[in-house]
Amino acid sequence: MDRHTARYIYEHRLLPHWFFDLKEKFAMSLITDPGLLYKMLLGTFEQNQVACPYQKEQFQVIPGRFTDTITVIKLVFPEPEEDPLCYAAFLFFDENFQNLSYITVEKGNDINDDKPHLYAFEKGKKHMEIGSCELGGMKDFKRAAEYYMNRYFPS
Repeated sequence: MDRHTARYIYEHRLLPHWFFDLKEKFAMSLITDPGLLYKMLLGTFEQNQVACPYQKEQFQVIPGRFTDTITVIKLVFPEPEEDPLCYAAFLFFDENFQNLSYITVEKGNDINDDKPHLYAFEKGKKHMEIGSCELGGMKDFKRAAEYYMNRYFPS
């Protein structure tokens, strides 16, 4: 296994799995111990016997309230070397942990003019393309939040 595959498994399989299965326990663990995000990556690399090229400082956990009843946690990853590795992921959840979305911000490729793309993961489903987005500021967050609200709270 190479580092690309190990990172892909971490971002696209393990993190969504832990979020959907452990729900509040996983989300609160990330908030109370932001270093856990990097520790879990190291564990993935070690388990697959791959040298980890990343540093703890390249990972961030940014929690916030989206509404009175919805929380979002942004996970920031190191600059992705190639698609479909991620710049970031958003964990959206309501106060009862019933409406969950894990949304990735993935590096683009030739097919999509190298623009970052958002993909949504939901329990029991593969990730589904949301569309392209812009990086920086709140642009990726706004696009992810729009998807989440339309999915679970359509007007």
